[in-house]
Amino acid sequence: MKKTLLQLSLVLIAITSSLSISSCTGDNDPAASTKNNITKFIFSVADNATLDQDVIGAIDIDSNAITLNVPFGTDITALQPTITISEGATIDPITTSQDFSTPVSYTITAEAGNTKTYTVTVTKESNLDSDREALIAIYNANPEPQEVLGWDINDPNLENWRGVQVTDGRVTGLFLGESENFNPFSLQVTLTSDIGDLTKLKKLGILAISISGLPDEMGNLKDFEELIAQGSNIQEIPSSMGQLKNFKRLSVRRNGLVALVVPDEVCALEKSGQLVIQTGGLSFDGPIPYCSSNR
Repeated sequence: MKKTLLQLSLVLIAITSSLSISSCTGDNDPAASTKNNITKFIFSVADNATLDQDVIGAIDIDSNAITLNVPFGTDITALQPTITISEGATIDPITTSQDFSTPVSYTITAEAGNTKTYTVTVTKESNLDSDREALIAIYNANPEPQEVLGWDINDPNLENWRGVQVTDGRVTGLFLGESENFNPFSLQVTLTSDIGDLTKLKKLGILAISISGLPDEMGNLKDFEELIAQGSNIQEIPSSMGQLKNFKRLSVRRNGLVALVVPDEVCALEKSGQLVIQTGGLSFDGPIPYCSSNR
């Protein structure tokens, strides 16, 4: 009887130990997946009305970086991604509309609990076609574009457009009103914010044609070097141009009866030795108030 009880006790101990081991193994679940990958990242037409075709992200598995290049003019402050991740994994933040004007990070957590963070960077296409779109927008903003600009916007070759300079497939120079037939101040040109999309523009000339002012988007032109205004009646240089690290020359001459004002942000570039400001033929009394601090 005692032998039978002993054998029964050993059997119960073995069963209990087996259940305990099984329970501990379940907590760590060796079958739980450790995969925590983003396998596909897309901006689809179905979820983004501003797109005319799906944009598929390029995924670098070594750096966990995802890059997408969206068409020129896309509003990247509110894009809805479609993200495919490893089976059983979770994502944070959830895939709602995001502002991609700066890189966005996504953390993927596997079933087993290990994590991986991806960084998504979105850029806009910027090529000669986008430069053409920006110039056409400026053309359409002028009530008499043919007389003021003289561009044949149906000509696919931008180098044939009067005053447009193209280098290495991008618009690098824009000279408005350069024509011997123009009388100073008889015509006026309007520059819209679209000029800020000419991202490789280095030189802007406003010659023998009036302009009320320059848009703040001039400050977006990181490669910009030279502004020439002759017989333009220009009144003020936008303060945003004070952030341009390559701005080297500002030349304003024969400015009619208008007293040019250059803001302190731009004057600071002159004081640092980066920018040369040249003025001449301005019709007003006293020192040339080219900086707002001199007014």
